[in-house]
Amino acid sequence: TYTPVWDQGGGTQPAIVDGTITGVSSRTGDICQFSILLTAGASTTFGNAANAYRFSLPHNVYSQGTQCVTAYVFDASTNITTVHQATVNASASTLTIADMVGGTVRSNSPITFAAGDKISISGSYLCD
Repeated sequence: TYTPVWDQGGGTQPAIVDGTITGVSSRTGDICQFSILLTAGASTTFGNAANAYRFSLPHNVYSQGTQCVTAYVFDASTNITTVHQATVNASASTLTIADMVGGTVRSNSPITFAAGDKISISGSYLCD
């Protein structure tokens, strides 16, 4: 297990407070498989709308090429889950998630985040 860090590139940072964020990973050679689950609580704050959410990875990404993994955003108020692509850039230690209109997942996109909402990210990538 590992505890992912959830933040943004600048401005007011999100804070998990009474929500939860968990991560698990397994590494075999240069392949890392991982899963992250964030569940917002009643006191969770969601940062600002100007910057993409970032999630830390358990191992640094291989130094060449961009890789992609799958992310899901669950809206508790509508019971709708949307599927997204998360970009894992070369030599990075974090990932960001694309929203449905060419931007990134952040406090107001693709939903206005609230208590009970979830972000789930999982996949595998080449690591250093």
